[in-house]
Amino acid sequence: MNIKNIRIIVIGKQCTGESKIRKTLEEVGINVASRFTNNNDEITGYYLDTQTIHNAFESGSLLTLSTNPITGYYQGYTFNDFDNCDIIFVTPNEFLELKTELIREKTLVVWIDSNYESRYRYYVENGYGYN
Repeated sequence: MNIKNIRIIVIGKQCTGESKIRKTLEEVGINVASRFTNNNDEITGYYLDTQTIHNAFESGSLLTLSTNPITGYYQGYTFNDFDNCDIIFVTPNEFLELKTELIREKTLVVWIDSNYESRYRYYVENGYGYN
């Protein structure tokens, strides 16, 4: 498969291993989309202030917008993020909210799944907690 001719969307719940897959793909040179957030303390993608996010939402330039269930901060992807990557990782809820009629490329969707016990064990072992 030639990754340059297809866009890949990976769907996974929290603690299903998508972070490890993302890191491995980045290490081999695959262009993985970065998620924006308005959480200036822990940026795993890139920072956008709240007003910029609201403006982007109003103008229709966001592919996804959600609230992180752990931190309460906004997170998501712009269409620009999607257009300039080979692969994008989304949650099941983000996938349901995608404006699929605006996605013009050939797209492969991959669902990563694991059972509740496995996700819970990973969650506890890594010291995650809810606010």
